[in-house]
Amino acid sequence: MVRPQNLSASRPGLVRSAVGLSIAASLIHGLNVQEHLAEWWGYGLFFLFAAAGQFLYGLVLIVQPWNYDETGGHRDGARYGRLFYRAGIVANILLITLYMVTRTVGIPFLGPSAGQTEPFTVLGVATKLVEAGLVVALVKLTKQP
Repeated sequence: MVRPQNLSASRPGLVRSAVGLSIAASLIHGLNVQEHLAEWWGYGLFFLFAAAGQFLYGLVLIVQPWNYDETGGHRDGARYGRLFYRAGIVANILLITLYMVTRTVGIPFLGPSAGQTEPFTVLGVATKLVEAGLVVALVKLTKQP
């Protein structure tokens, strides 16, 4: 029996790396929820959603439901996999961009600190490096044959 190929079949280590990076970014964002809740509930909620989104993204990367049909058999889910990887690329680039904006231009629009710049921190920069690594891994996954 010949199984259809899927995007991650030829590079399972790359998928595992992307899963680990997404969950690591989620955990770091989760560590910051309480601190940002103390500033303003909206900032805390943003961090909670970022943490939950990155965690769920990592879980879906593990399961890859697009590679299975209704009976649980394998199918070629490459098209859906690429869409999912691209969504992760966009979401993480947006998070990185927002971090840079809040550190250089100021917090946009909302909350008591709107317009003020936040300081660069070791944990913040580490999170952005993890997210950048995730973007690189996802780009590589979209380029698979």
